[in-house]
Amino acid sequence: MNSVNVELAKEQVAKFLRLLKDNLGFYEIAFGNPQRPELGQRSASRARSAAAKDPTHTGLLRLHPLIEEIAGAVDPSVDRDRFKPRGKAWLWAGVIAHAERLAGILDQQETRDAIFESSGPRLQADRLHRWVWDAAKMNHAGFCRGSGGP
Repeated sequence: MNSVNVELAKEQVAKFLRLLKDNLGFYEIAFGNPQRPELGQRSASRARSAAAKDPTHTGLLRLHPLIEEIAGAVDPSVDRDRFKPRGKAWLWAGVIAHAERLAGILDQQETRDAIFESSGPRLQADRLHRWVWDAAKMNHAGFCRGSGGP
């Protein structure tokens, strides 16, 4: 997995899920709830239009690109189109399952890291002596410029 602030990513995915569920609730109310016949029964297209006008829809659209980027960083093989609004009735149909999966991946990241830990040494760069760190930076910069290394 690419470098991701897992805690911050989890917060954003949780926010996205809350917005999805709130927008779905608005759609269901606009469509009509069999448990509450006083709400009436509207067509799916009218309910879809009503849900698209709800402020949660705007929040989803604003957060959507970040969620796609998080998904791409966490699992580069993921098809980012999974998160696009395109349901036939409710625009975000199908997205909840993919967002829940993404939340699950992030929730289990610490466990995954422990299971699949690297067998090599672990060094914290900020704990290296300044001479070592400076030499490594210079060597890396020279290598990146194409000097071919030492």
